Amino acid sequence: MKPSPRSRRGATLIEAVVVVLVLAIAVPPMVTGVADSVNRRADTIQLIRASTLASTVLNQIKSDSVATDIGANVTTYLNAPATGLRARLAPVTSVMTSAGLAFDVTISGLKDLSLTSSGVPTRDLFRTVTVTVRFTDSRGGLREIPFDTVVSIP
Repeated sequence: MKPSPRSRRGATLIEAVVVVLVLAIAVPPMVTGVADSVNRRADTIQLIRASTLASTVLNQIKSDSVATDIGANVTTYLNAPATGLRARLAPVTSVMTSAGLAFDVTISGLKDLSLTSSGVPTRDLFRTVTVTVRFTDSRGGLREIPFDTVVSIP
């Protein structure tokens, strides 16, 4: 038995146009949302890398500060070939620097417990160390994140 022409119903041209319009309105925001999600994930990964890099550098500085006054000659401490901080950490930090991260180290002058310089040698026994990590985020902007710690002089 053959179906009647009324029972065989397909999509009309108006229904097809409505479907195309709905898709045209709905798809671009969904694609933008997915792209934003990917960018946020990439930025999160870079933030984790930055934190790991800063922790590595700060831990080495804290370890070094137990035996020596790291601020006595900052340039030598940081940049001496083979024995400077950067040279000693190069095998570890090269993974992060190859991923687009860079770091700078700043070591303050001597400070007391309130982290101000009192001018009294028996009270000024601390230094503030700041590791600033830089990287380019997913939107092409430069991000700089400072990580601080306080070390005592031996």
